[in-house]
Amino acid sequence: MKQAREAQLRLAAVVGEIEGLYTAWLRARGPARRRRLLLELATAGTKLATESARATTPEPYQLPRTRRTRRTLAAQRGADWLTDRFDDAEQ
Repeated sequence: MKQAREAQLRLAAVVGEIEGLYTAWLRARGPARRRRLLLELATAGTKLATESARATTPEPYQLPRTRRTRRTLAAQRGADWLTDRFDDAEQ
């Protein structure tokens, strides 16, 4: 149970990082800054895929009760989708 909680917190942290980078990218004015933010966003996306591959939850799509749980499950589903999509493309 403790491992599942830690995995959920790591996923939530990466999702928060992605949200922050995307918001910064939307507000960035210079093209150099926008490129740098896009590179950081790509790196954060890779981290999300890595974390979601390592994360284990007992029931991945149980009924969410709290905002944190709903957000974590949404991140898990998105990361699962990304992982499945790009794993199929590589093979």
